[in-house]
Amino acid sequence: MPAPDERPALPPAMRALVAGYDVTPATAGESGASVVRLHAPGRPTCYLKSATGEGARAIVDEAERLHWLDGRAGAPSVVAVASTPEGAFLLTAAVAGASARERLSSRASDAEAIAAALGRHLGVVHALPPGDCPFDAAPTLRLAAARRNVAAGLVDASDFDDDHIGTFRAILCIDRPRGEG
Repeated sequence: MPAPDERPALPPAMRALVAGYDVTPATAGESGASVVRLHAPGRPTCYLKSATGEGARAIVDEAERLHWLDGRAGAPSVVAVASTPEGAFLLTAAVAGASARERLSSRASDAEAIAAALGRHLGVVHALPPGDCPFDAAPTLRLAAARRNVAAGLVDASDFDDDHIGTFRAILCIDRPRGEG
C-alpha cells in the first residue's frame, strides 16, 4: 500500500465530499491501493481508495463494476469516482456489518457460517445473466493482463503458495512456441 505521502492529491470535488471526516487507514486487502475509512458523527461511513500508475486503471475498472452490480448483488455503492493525471480515486459507502476477515479474527468458530455466507453471495453474483454483463474477462484478455502485471513488476512470485510455484513462469511462457520462453 502506498504511504500516505505517496497518494495523489484529491481533486477539489472529491476533497469537498470528504471534508470533515476523520480518516483511519484500512489495512485489510491486497490491491496495492491506499484505502482509508472515513467516519464522522451523523454522516455515513465511507471508504476512499486511491492509486497511481497501473493501480489507477484498476480503480476505474472497479468503479465500473460496482456501478453495474448496484441493485443486482450486494456490493458497496459508489459515491464518487475521479481520475487525474496523477491517479484515480474511488469513494464508496460502507456496507453494513463486519467483514469476513473481522469476524474470523474475533470469532474463528464462525468460519463455517462465514464460508456458507460467502458461497451464497458468490451464488447470487454468478446467477446474474452473463449476457447482461458488459465486461469481457475472456481467458486471452486475462492472460494478457497477467503478462502486463508480470512485466510491470507487480507480481511477487515469492508470495505464491506451494501449489502455485511455477505459475509465474507459466504466465510468461504460455502460448509461446517451445524454446522461446
